[in-house]
Amino acid sequence: MPKLTGYNQVGTVAAGASAASADLSGVAGWITLYAKGADIRFRIGNGTATADSNSIFIGEKERLWLQVPYPGATLSAIRDASTSGTLEFLEVG
Repeated sequence: MPKLTGYNQVGTVAAGASAASADLSGVAGWITLYAKGADIRFRIGNGTATADSNSIFIGEKERLWLQVPYPGATLSAIRDASTSGTLEFLEVG
């Protein structure tokens, strides 16, 4: 688990039939993701990212800790099946 230095930013990405995205702050070095309401596919990209059926899977009610690979990254999410959900994220630094 990363050492927390006090920077936190909370956000969500709607995971529906079409991919949606959110820009990360570029300050935090770590992110925690939580899949709420559905199984979700996500992608983190440099500048632009679009999640699709081949993106990384996170199961409903699952939480992941990931190191953000570069500043100014974009987080994209899409539902894995027919149920829409929300990908909640917390940036920590």
